[in-house]
Amino acid sequence: MLCSVLVVPTHSVTYLCPMTANATEPRRPNDERGSGLHRSPTSEQHNAIDIETAKAYLDRCREVDNNDGVRAVVLCGQGTSFGVGGDLSELKFDAPRTARKIIAPLHEAVSILVALDAPIIAKLRGNVAGGSMSLSLACDVAVASANTKFNFAYTNLGNRG
Repeated sequence: MLCSVLVVPTHSVTYLCPMTANATEPRRPNDERGSGLHRSPTSEQHNAIDIETAKAYLDRCREVDNNDGVRAVVLCGQGTSFGVGGDLSELKFDAPRTARKIIAPLHEAVSILVALDAPIIAKLRGNVAGGSMSLSLACDVAVASANTKFNFAYTNLGNRG
């Protein structure tokens, strides 16, 4: 079995939560912010991504890109799931236009992340679906818990009434 271990000082790891658009400065040992992660209202909706969250996530990726102290990035979700992708409650009104407004900033964010000179690690659990699955696939390494369920979900959109 081939296994590699990445050892990075904890003060240079940035935790980035796509669905809460929360990025922290590089962590410092014994920092009162801990990982800097906070529980967001979207965590109860399995971290569905709406337009505002997609734009905020892009802004956070830009911040990470401009921070020379970042040596590794961990993508994670809040609550019981990594993320279910686009927020269907927003997509039901004007799906094509809303999807473009969510997808465009996410694509730019992924482009920024894959160009970073730092490993991107996905910490996966629960549901990983749609755009959230795409985010996890853009990572250098993905670590999934035993309860993780993967679903591209896009194929289900046409079946909704």
